[in-house]
Amino acid sequence: MRRQVLLVPAIMAAGLSIGCFGSNMSLGGGGGTGGSTWTTVGQGGSAIDGAATESACDPLAPNPIALGAIVGVGQDATGTLYVDSANGIFVSENGELIRQHVTGSGESGSNDFIFTFESPGSDASSARNLLIDTQGSTATAMALGPAGSKSFLGQSDAGVTSLTLVDSATVSGMTVVNTPNLIEYIGDVANGEVILATMPVNEDSSSTDGGLSIFYGPPSLVAQRTITAFGESLSGNGSVTFLVGNTPYVLAFGMVQGPDAGPFGTFALEGLTPQGGAQIAVTLRSPTPTSLPSDLSFTCLSYPGSSTSADAASDTEPLPKCGWSMDLNDAGPDGCRASRALVSCNGPSGGCECTSDDPTTCPPPATCGLSHGYTTCQDECAAGEYAVTCGGLPRPDAAQTNTQPPSACRLALATPGGVAFYCCPCE
Repeated sequence: MRRQVLLVPAIMAAGLSIGCFGSNMSLGGGGGTGGSTWTTVGQGGSAIDGAATESACDPLAPNPIALGAIVGVGQDATGTLYVDSANGIFVSENGELIRQHVTGSGESGSNDFIFTFESPGSDASSARNLLIDTQGSTATAMALGPAGSKSFLGQSDAGVTSLTLVDSATVSGMTVVNTPNLIEYIGDVANGEVILATMPVNEDSSSTDGGLSIFYGPPSLVAQRTITAFGESLSGNGSVTFLVGNTPYVLAFGMVQGPDAGPFGTFALEGLTPQGGAQIAVTLRSPTPTSLPSDLSFTCLSYPGSSTSADAASDTEPLPKCGWSMDLNDAGPDGCRASRALVSCNGPSGGCECTSDDPTTCPPPATCGLSHGYTTCQDECAAGEYAVTCGGLPRPDAAQTNTQPPSACRLALATPGGVAFYCCPCE
């Protein structure tokens, strides 16, 4: 399967387990299973030193997305187009390309693929398989099949409808629509505030974050907040830390036992604790609403200069000058180290990320960047920010323990190996 790969600086490569992750990742949500392979964190948040602006928004509106590198485009007898691309499966409707909810996938060798998908908002009864044969990164045959089948293209003709391959230019210029965000949970805080967590239906491989967003505030102004830390165990217990102004708030969640909780317990919000303050009780709204309550108003944040849209062009222009503390240039094996950019690239086989001083490529020995066949690369930090990498697996012989980044930094990505990636305002 085409998957996104995380690349870490060579200084932290020793002993760090690198893995891949797929879609349908859950981050502490009421309907999630917990224990996601990668712990990823969204920008979220209130403005940091003027780096972000607030505006009224719909937290469930689809995030911007582009197709990325196209593997193949198939057309059925009615003219409907089916697109397999680096950023998902898309189907044409009313002149637009609608991203589908991929619920499962499989592969045989390196050339045969199955993607089980549903239209956004539909149930499992609408599910179908998209069958694809490839040569390298290009489709050589495509077909539709029944969702329950595990047969690859050519293994069984039962219920299979062949698609006619058409040129990728056929979809050029068409509007691309992402899947929406969903409510993970809503909680009523004892101080009268409300907390909302959202996640996208499908993870976006073009983004360094897993899509978790936190909104907190009074019902008349539930504002998106900067997430600075996230942790979750395999059992579903954990916490998420976000900023209210400059004060960190820690929301604890977990699985609690009860008479009707089942073998794994029931998801619960266990309390909200502001730094230096007492824990505040939070009551989870159950069942989880499927639409936003009409009595709540929301604001979202945007970061000027950041590449939040997958339609953004690759960053091929030199980055503006940016300064940071000299301590971040040689911090030791477990300390924080600065680079000019947090690079995210996409290509025919998926995506990759790293910290680098060049927004178009990763430093050797990594083979990620425009010069290595990737079609787009961009800096996930804003133009006025630099990237910082901190941490690593514990080392008994290390000269120092893990250190913290500068206080104004925002968390962009974290791995279970203890490596965290931040975007920090230039000095």
